[in-house]
Amino acid sequence: MQNGVGQQMICEFWGATNLDDVATTERALRDAVRAGGATLVEIFVHRFSPHGISGIAVIAESHLAIHTWPEMGYCAADFFTCGDSVDMNAIVRTLRDAYQADQVDVRTLPRGVRPGEYTQASFQDTTEGRPSIAFGIDTILERRQTRHQELLLFESNGAGRVLALDGALRTTGLDAAAYYETLVHPALHCHPDPRRVAIVGGVDLHSLTEALHHEVESVDLIEADDEAIRIAQQYYEEVQGSLDDRRVHLHTGDIVATLQNCRDIDVAIIDPVDRIGSTVSTAFRALIDAVEGALAPDGIVVLPTGIAHETNSTLRDRVRALEARFPHTELLWTTDATAPGSLSTFACASRIHDPREVRRFPANIQTEWYDRDMHNWYWLPTPKRKQLVG
Repeated sequence: MQNGVGQQMICEFWGATNLDDVATTERALRDAVRAGGATLVEIFVHRFSPHGISGIAVIAESHLAIHTWPEMGYCAADFFTCGDSVDMNAIVRTLRDAYQADQVDVRTLPRGVRPGEYTQASFQDTTEGRPSIAFGIDTILERRQTRHQELLLFESNGAGRVLALDGALRTTGLDAAAYYETLVHPALHCHPDPRRVAIVGGVDLHSLTEALHHEVESVDLIEADDEAIRIAQQYYEEVQGSLDDRRVHLHTGDIVATLQNCRDIDVAIIDPVDRIGSTVSTAFRALIDAVEGALAPDGIVVLPTGIAHETNSTLRDRVRALEARFPHTELLWTTDATAPGSLSTFACASRIHDPREVRRFPANIQTEWYDRDMHNWYWLPTPKRKQLVG
């Protein structure tokens, strides 16, 4: 995915400690070089008066530099490495631990790439169990290892702004409206009075933004990766301000444990990291058990079931798991331009409500893809459903 002579990673550490200690900086540089698999040549550290430290590790691959502002709890660092043998994310993790930083912001730049040549780089989603898909990379906006996953955000000519997590496609500008509007709006139009909504996952904030178009009383956003949420809030203009809505309650940490403390949820929207791939069966069943316990008696749950093809065992497993709990389980579908097969599906289920029926008619909801008057169009025809699920 990288071309040119190497890459430079620019890091900002906030809420950091030990920023005025020479020994800490020397040890941090040495440990970071070792963790990244680089070859150390020499380390130099200088303490300024009255405070602040600059340090540099010269490595065979180039350099690691650190500058600290103790009065701000802030540390700036940059690493330039030739080739692709150095683990840059390991360096970031080591420095974050050394300075016990609360927040880390990272930007990655290609070096030695002539103008116009970087479009040769590409990202390929090769998640096991589904067809691969590739995107050209024009500009990398963010590339970092969060506490939970590897994040890559880039601009791609044709696909727009693309977010990938742990190598799996998450969001593209080309199909965001079709995907998220189908995930969110049919379920919320089906429920007669959706006051309390829970979004499980939703790391890029698109599903949250769509849900807030409705006059709900509260939305619990339950997502483990707070760093990825901050990045989405920074780079996606269409979701900015969603987290500041007074109705939103953000929960970070163990998702299942958080759900087990929730009650009387009217609509639960499951929006996982890997939107078209598979989920380990035992983990999925634990999640659905927690959702079932959190739902109100007439609650509705909606979740992705993957690409519509007959060999999709994830689709069958998820639908059957829902059918065992909810008498009314139906399949939504939408076109998905960047998904293999171009047809994504979602399961929508309830103990009481038939998801195919519109029960509320809110005014002034602006959508690009979903049309309430064509609600029935978004449901998979019975013959196709039988073909896919059995």
